[in-house]
Amino acid sequence: MPRSAPATEPTPERLHASAMANVRAREPGQAVLELTDLIARFPRHPLAAAAQLGIGEAYYQQGDCRQALVELGKVVEGYPGSAQVPDALLTIGLCRRSLGEPGGATAAWRRLVSEHQVQPGRRALGQEDRVGQRSLGKPGSVERNQDVLEYHGLPPFAVEIPRIR
Repeated sequence: MPRSAPATEPTPERLHASAMANVRAREPGQAVLELTDLIARFPRHPLAAAAQLGIGEAYYQQGDCRQALVELGKVVEGYPGSAQVPDALLTIGLCRRSLGEPGGATAAWRRLVSEHQVQPGRRALGQEDRVGQRSLGKPGSVERNQDVLEYHGLPPFAVEIPRIR
């Protein structure tokens, strides 16, 4: 009896790449499934925080701000030192604003500014650190940030941190 070829075990990198391809193809449901699988299989892998952020961003893109808040909160609480926390805080603020909760939006953005040295009024996602201003990802995360912008249907450098009064 012939043997079938062994199934290739998914790696965190393969799962993440496949999920990002689904993000670009505007298939958020499939992206969420793959990102959830990545986190379940590899909870301590460096891509786990990016996967959790991707899940929150997918719900935000679909207009489900309540579920997005749950998922983005997991980034902030579960991966506090990760480079994805500033992105999560920005989107938490956007969700709170969409839900008519200006106080919650302001709190998220204040935390973003105070804890991550992101300047109000500065463009955040997809911005490289050119003049000493920290972008919303560390250097090297521009590609992931571009995926987020593309996923939201925004041109590069289109997202700005709202000014806080």
